[in-house]
Amino acid sequence: MSSSEAKVQKSDQEWREQLTPAQLDYLVRAREFVTAEVQPVINGHWERGRVPVAADLQLAPLGLVGDGIGVTAAL
Repeated sequence: MSSSEAKVQKSDQEWREQLTPAQLDYLVRAREFVTAEVQPVINGHWERGRVPVAADLQLAPLGLVGDGIGVTAAL
């Protein structure tokens, strides 16, 4: 690990320690979602100038977006 990578890792750890348990849970859910659902498909969408709508529709059930109002989307 380089010196700059170590600094980033330390910085990441320092700000994580300032998060509440709810904020940390949100962060973990968001990162897991991006890793599993967005990263595998984003390059193709970017090249076509498209938004991965199927991934967007998965955000609300995970509690990553929304205001608590139930909305049903039909595509």
